[in-house]
Amino acid sequence: MLLVRDPEPLDSSYIPEKINLRSREIKYINQNLVAPLREGKGSTLMAYGNSGVGKTVTAKYIIRENSDLITVYENALSSSSLRQVISDALMKMGRINTVSNIGFDYIFKTMKTLSLEKKKNILLIIDEARNVVRSDPEGFRSLVMASESYGFGLSTMLISIENPMIYVQGDLIRPGYPVFMLKFSPYTRSELFGILKERCDQSLVESAYDDVLIDFIAGIAEQFGSARVAIELLQKAAHLAEYRGGDYVSSDDVRAARAMINPFFTESKLSELDAGELIALLSICKCIGSGIRTNVSCVSRSAAQLREEYSMPRIRNFNLYRILRKLENSGLIESKIIGLGDRRGVNKVIEINDLPVSVLSEKIQSLIERLL
Repeated sequence: MLLVRDPEPLDSSYIPEKINLRSREIKYINQNLVAPLREGKGSTLMAYGNSGVGKTVTAKYIIRENSDLITVYENALSSSSLRQVISDALMKMGRINTVSNIGFDYIFKTMKTLSLEKKKNILLIIDEARNVVRSDPEGFRSLVMASESYGFGLSTMLISIENPMIYVQGDLIRPGYPVFMLKFSPYTRSELFGILKERCDQSLVESAYDDVLIDFIAGIAEQFGSARVAIELLQKAAHLAEYRGGDYVSSDDVRAARAMINPFFTESKLSELDAGELIALLSICKCIGSGIRTNVSCVSRSAAQLREEYSMPRIRNFNLYRILRKLENSGLIESKIIGLGDRRGVNKVIEINDLPVSVLSEKIQSLIERLL
């Protein structure tokens, strides 16, 4: 069954029409980078934060919304120096250079000529900038001071996981020159839910998902605070559901997707468990079934039934809570406290997120059979 009706919103390069959750950051960039640049005043902005928190999508949104500027996006991950990055940007602006190792003087004079010809100021965005700033501090100084030194409108936005300024000595930049810092915070679970809901509505058929599934994915991605992780989980889970011919995206499709993009699960984790611990983990799998989570009461009942099914003798010191702590510490399960609503208090629930429950159950059963 076709579940994905429009794959574009599930692609990592997709730029939404509106980025509501980053409106504060967009306003800050416009005020401190874009607006002064329109008046010919250059400035530099450092945007930093963890992977997947919206830095790149915000930068590309700024590019799309400012067609009155010459805008160039460069990813510096594989570049050896800022000189190379800026030289590549010059080529994207239509100035082909046949001379190797051109100097900054040539680069910025050529940029100025181009800016004057097109009567537009230049906004240069450099992603993954940490390494080139660290390895080329003089190049960084030349870039930051270019607008003032050469007398034309050039502003730069540098994007990095860490604040690139920690690699820059204070005397490299003239005091008072406009260099702004903008930290992107991780997304919260509710924010990830909203992002996923919007992408589901845009890309999937209505019957393929529900709010429970979206919240499950948001809960997994919450530990990273990353929209990129959340969207990639949704994308892969949807395609896995289509591949198996399902009518909807299941929680096991999400677990399989997580195993694909974040493969922390290893066979060695299971091999370290004794019979009682394997029984407890299999009980969790059976209680979850095709759902998302279970509770300790169900696991306790299921463990007792499984010991009988496997004709296992009474296990000494079978302390379920101790076993659950060990399984959680090893990364095989996750536990959460959720509210019951209507002032009924809270409950501790157990989830398995790294591997499809059906696959994990088969592995555990095989190990138990070998032990018996």
